Amino acid sequence: MKTEFINQKTNKKTTRLGIGGAPCGGHGWGKRDDIEAMKALLTCIDNNILLFDTADCYGLGNAEKILGKAIRESKISREVLTICT
Repeated sequence: MKTEFINQKTNKKTTRLGIGGAPCGGHGWGKRDDIEAMKALLTCIDNNILLFDTADCYGLGNAEKILGKAIRESKISREVLTICT
């Protein structure tokens, strides 16, 4: 996955493609499953997608918890990820 600089001062790079976390959280998105949401996030990480959008209001905080679990399970360095809100 191609990366671009997002901060020239720190040399921070991220992918052009990212994933929005609102559906991962649940609340208001209909029937969904935490395990399937985590699998989707792990698939993103496995395919070098490094940009994640999440917020405490996505699934009433559940999206952030699932993303945290996916990061821990993948063993990717948090430093290479860009998490925005």
